[in-house]
Amino acid sequence: MFESKTLSIAARRQTRGFTLVELLVTMGLLGILAALAAPSFADFMRQQRVKSMRDEMMASIAHARVEAITRGHSVVLLRTTPCPQAVSPLDWDCGWAAFADLNGNGALDANETVLHEVQGRPGTRIRRSPAASFHTIKRMGNSTFGRFEIFPAGSAFSPVNGVLLCLSKGGRVRSARDAADCH
Repeated sequence: MFESKTLSIAARRQTRGFTLVELLVTMGLLGILAALAAPSFADFMRQQRVKSMRDEMMASIAHARVEAITRGHSVVLLRTTPCPQAVSPLDWDCGWAAFADLNGNGALDANETVLHEVQGRPGTRIRRSPAASFHTIKRMGNSTFGRFEIFPAGSAFSPVNGVLLCLSKGGRVRSARDAADCH
């Protein structure tokens, strides 16, 4: 009776764990699944960067609008300069600052207060159309018509890969997919 107990303990020890073949097959399957998931994850990350910058720009415009109405002065969103990766005045890739424009010249002067600053994010491009290095929101909350194109770096703007922010003359901002939706 004592010997059969010893054999059953030894038999149980042999059935613990995985064999090398089982482990290699499992690792191979995990590698194949990871290789299949990686491209879609990269696309997902690009889309999230674009959405994050869209949200950041919309929040900046809304904040600037509230500040313009509250302070009774124009508030300007001014693109960050110098910007090494900017190719033209359309590009706001390095970010922007919002400030209370007391004298209405569209430039940040020594006596004017910076309300907030936003840094551009790597992998994302932002262009303003019509081309301008600043966007003014007047004291009543209205602004000039314009739009911001936000899209992944290394590609051109398209409704598939980017987002368009439409700014109305009334100061409202909304997200759209195509320039035809901005009017």
